[in-house]
Amino acid sequence: MGGQHHARPPLSPLVTLTTHRTRHCLPDNNRPAVPRTMAEGPSRSFSQVKEMVAAAHRASSATEKLRFYEQWAKDYDADVHVLEYRAPFLAAEMLASLVPVGERASATVLDVACGTGLVAEQLQRLRFGRIRGIDGSSEMLAVAATKGVYESTRRCVLGDGPLPLESDAFDAVIIVGALSDGQVPHAILPELVRVAKPGFIILVRSWIPLEMVHDWKRIAVATYVELLSPPYVANRANRGCGGRTTN
Repeated sequence: MGGQHHARPPLSPLVTLTTHRTRHCLPDNNRPAVPRTMAEGPSRSFSQVKEMVAAAHRASSATEKLRFYEQWAKDYDADVHVLEYRAPFLAAEMLASLVPVGERASATVLDVACGTGLVAEQLQRLRFGRIRGIDGSSEMLAVAATKGVYESTRRCVLGDGPLPLESDAFDAVIIVGALSDGQVPHAILPELVRVAKPGFIILVRSWIPLEMVHDWKRIAVATYVELLSPPYVANRANRGCGGRTTN
């Protein structure tokens, strides 16, 4: 990532967590504003959208889940706007805090489970210029394509075998709101590391119930250690990244 790439720590996987509060739990005067780039004119009520999200998690098989997202694609942006979904905005801001402004235009970013491109819209706003997206839904990708925020997109079933991408290709890998039970399986983690360059950043942002925050903080620490350990790193020191593993 630019001329300063090797000045950074050799491995920087980053796991961030955001708690899930419904609007009934968050007072109006404390509720953050939704970025203006998100869809306007919601077509469903708050309770209806909550049911859509619950239905997405109820879909039992990968085929059923993909079919659900194919049907949801055209209304997805408007629906998540109803929920005041800020994860794409927050994740993009976090990544931007780790990458100097002068390096963002050339930094290669992989947006995993990119959906309709909400994360890439925020990354583009922050001057990231080389974003590639992968998702399992062709209809979601079709919506994303209309926004002109991706260098390229590719359809693949996430977590079902190796990603159809080259190794050591991306300065940063970002997955927002998808790495969870019933969505993208944690088995994809080794693949996220494989496609990232030495010196990589992996940013994961997921919604979790408020009462589970402390449990997930412990999981985040364990995941950070695991990502720096074999088999995820797989002797990356031998590939020129300086080598740091934790046993």
